[in-house]
Amino acid sequence: MSSSAFYQPLAVEKSEITGCRSPPPSSSWWARSSTATKLMVVGAAIASSMLVMGAAINMCLHDAPLSKHLVVRSHRPHGRTSTPTTSSAAAAATSDDSEYDSGDYAASTAVDPETTIASIISSSTSAIPTKQAAASSTSSTKQAAASSTAAASTAAAVPASSGTLWQPPVKASWQIILNHVLDVNALSTSVAPDVDVFDIDLFDNPKETFDALKRLGKKSICYFSAGSFEPGRPDSGDFVASDKGSGLDGWPGEYWLNLKSANVRSIMTKRIELAASKGCDAIDPDNVDAYGNSNGLGMTKSDSIDFIKFLSATAASHGMSTGLKNGGDIAESVLDHVHFAVNEQCAQYNECDVFNCMINAGKPVFHIEYPDEVGDLSRETLCAAGTMGPSFSTVLKKLELDGYVQTCSSGLLGYVATTAISS
Repeated sequence: MSSSAFYQPLAVEKSEITGCRSPPPSSSWWARSSTATKLMVVGAAIASSMLVMGAAINMCLHDAPLSKHLVVRSHRPHGRTSTPTTSSAAAAATSDDSEYDSGDYAASTAVDPETTIASIISSSTSAIPTKQAAASSTSSTKQAAASSTAAASTAAAVPASSGTLWQPPVKASWQIILNHVLDVNALSTSVAPDVDVFDIDLFDNPKETFDALKRLGKKSICYFSAGSFEPGRPDSGDFVASDKGSGLDGWPGEYWLNLKSANVRSIMTKRIELAASKGCDAIDPDNVDAYGNSNGLGMTKSDSIDFIKFLSATAASHGMSTGLKNGGDIAESVLDHVHFAVNEQCAQYNECDVFNCMINAGKPVFHIEYPDEVGDLSRETLCAAGTMGPSFSTVLKKLELDGYVQTCSSGLLGYVATTAISS
């Protein structure tokens, strides 16, 4: 806005005072007033105008970029129907301004000066802090914080390359056992197979199991489903109806979850905290690839990417690494936020090469194949799947993911073992 637009109303008022028009009748208060009184009136008018301008400028400098308050937009450009919802006001302002071309700006500045100044005065007045306004602002902030956990997740994401968390090496040997309790305790002197890493269920195994693995020099990855509702979990009752989408094909009672739900993220935060309390070195959050399935919630790749960043940042804040479970087509997008991948059946579906970026980044691919499900493919074929196959940490398992394992890792090729389980 030009300076003339700011001063136009004041200029009109000044012309009446200084006699740029015909002077008022001699009987008027003005004619009978002394010179000192007149100077006081003029000074008060100027001071009042300066206070208004100062409040407006102060608001502009502290609340948002100057152009945001001095330009009154007469329309929502490019079909926008709502204001930005990013967590940073500055980011929203930058994004908003980037959409305006010179034509939009010219149209938006062609406004009535008095309307513009009235808008500024109104805004500046509302920006003056009072006890009531401060209390209202605090209340609104608390409500916004409670309902927008998901919105702030990306900004809080901690890159996996920070170097402060466990980074398993490429070709690390491993075993995965789900739906069973690992039979290892404080008296155990060894565990079979003698591999580097155990991926086991977060809920099924007590803290003593993780303590025993750590004492034996093993790393533990805690498995839980982050993107689906499972009816038998201790916290299943914490989910609400709006969190759930379509059922998972082949898994009765299990439903896809809304990855953007603040409630879902709160539950996952508690699961990550449980993993940390049990001594897990990393988390294996399953079912984060709703976008590739009929999820009933409109979940997209972007939603999954943001969700993984949220999980990774939360895990990192508790000293744990994070893995990408399946979801090979977003591997490159989350590469900086995960420390390894856990993949099922990439050989069966001829898609192992999408995980090459993990190997190239020095991050292992913990790979599972189920021989009974792949027809005529031999063990040698499964162990060497994809151009990076020899660098994968591949195991052959039964579908029930019990203690049986046949390894493909270097030095253990073809080694068959059964890990003791108690149930």
